[in-house]
Amino acid sequence: MFAMAPASGAAEAGTQCQLVELAPPPGAHRSSVMDIEVVDGQTTYYGSYNIREADGIEHQRAVIWRGLDGEPEPLDVGLGRRHDVAFELTETGLVNGQSDDEGRSATPWVMDLATGTVTVVDTAPGSGTDGSGMYVRRINDTGAVVGTDSPGRGAAQPGRAMGWDHFTSDPFRLDAQASSSGGWGINNLGDRVGLVAKDRRPGYPHWVDYT
Repeated sequence: MFAMAPASGAAEAGTQCQLVELAPPPGAHRSSVMDIEVVDGQTTYYGSYNIREADGIEHQRAVIWRGLDGEPEPLDVGLGRRHDVAFELTETGLVNGQSDDEGRSATPWVMDLATGTVTVVDTAPGSGTDGSGMYVRRINDTGAVVGTDSPGRGAAQPGRAMGWDHFTSDPFRLDAQASSSGGWGINNLGDRVGLVAKDRRPGYPHWVDYT
């Protein structure tokens, strides 16, 4: 777990950087940094770490660092799940991720760093949280998100690319002429990218072409 920053004078020279190890939370291991943005004028890092908590079980938790020498600030998502997985940080101070228990569907959420407020993102229409594999992968500065819903139980259910105009709004399907699709990225204009599964490759019945 580290960050790269320009060394003294490197901005002009354009040749050197320094490698800085970010301080992990006490007792943490397997820490990682997922994203970096300038939030309220402060370079902020967002990631996760693993730690054995009072219940004797190892958990994954989300964390931020404000500056290279900043103390780690664990994020209290408060959903009571075994793992809180970090995904994306925006310049407006929004972070998103998902919380899950092993063997149970994930619950996607967004936290506002300014207030600490956590909002659970609505799953797709017609699917319950306990029967739908929701995966909200990216969020932009205005709070619009993109992800994938796998309706019903079981790994055989095809994924469907989904979009939200805001993480507090209802989701809508990103229609694709394909057996399955997934939403992976979004920019500040609201453009979304992902993939679609095309017909199986001729001569290779167990392969699927993705576009």
